[in-house]
Amino acid sequence: MLWPGLKKLGKELNLTLTSSEVVGVIKNCFIKMYDGNSIKVLEIYPPQIDEDDKNFIADTLVKNKVKNYTYHFNSLIINFNEVLKPYSITKIKNLLLTFTDYFAAKHGGEVLCQECKESKEPALYIVNKVAVYWCQNCLNKEKHNYEIAQREQAEIPNNYLAGFGGALLFALPGILISVIFFVFLNSIVALAAVVYTFLATKGYKQFKGKKTLLGEAIIIGVSLVMIGVGTLVAYSVFILRIIETFDITLLLSVLALAEVQQELLSNLAMTYLVSSFFIILQIIFMLKDYRVKFKIEKL
Repeated sequence: MLWPGLKKLGKELNLTLTSSEVVGVIKNCFIKMYDGNSIKVLEIYPPQIDEDDKNFIADTLVKNKVKNYTYHFNSLIINFNEVLKPYSITKIKNLLLTFTDYFAAKHGGEVLCQECKESKEPALYIVNKVAVYWCQNCLNKEKHNYEIAQREQAEIPNNYLAGFGGALLFALPGILISVIFFVFLNSIVALAAVVYTFLATKGYKQFKGKKTLLGEAIIIGVSLVMIGVGTLVAYSVFILRIIETFDITLLLSVLALAEVQQELLSNLAMTYLVSSFFIILQIIFMLKDYRVKFKIEKL
């Protein structure tokens, strides 16, 4: 999402606004700006960045009291932290123009492909909702790699049973998390969905389960079952602590009581209610993953 500040700056610098980014070219640099979680982010892709450039960048950012920056694939990524109020757009603009002026003077005026850093004929594209500044060769290569990955995925054997076993095996330790939350922290297992879904996903992948909609459904199914099992086990441990004896017969007798069953069902319903938010998010992300194709849009 773009907030008004970056939108205004993008228009002022004659850059292109997408649904989530400000992108374009200033002198010999490809520029991306966007809002993050309590930060604004500026990405600069010059023709190259050598050690002298890094020294200049470090000195400039120190003078402007900016500490959070990284280099990634020959690009400079600066994070402007926003704690109590939005970061100054004027300061971002001044830093941006300082760096683009510097790179233009140091490395010439040619704008190179963001990916290969060789081609002098790049163009601005939206590839699967992400803005890139690529030449035609890099665009074709990325599309080819995507098609190969799709074919390789289609050829993977239907290891659903092995994936199910892995998801179940990896999710078992989540029961301990349920016990700790319910018994020792006196809380419903609000994080159960995150824990079980994370563990089940890891196990499914570790056992080479095929990544399809059915595979994702298996992961979610295992997570839902294990949330119920974890809650039942946690509640049983809670009762055992109360009766202060490890008597399974007595435990089953207590669990058979109508008021205990009602309380158990209430706790189980509450746990599913709280965890349903995370399950719904998992389903949304799952459907988005399989809805995405290699979509190219030229700006």
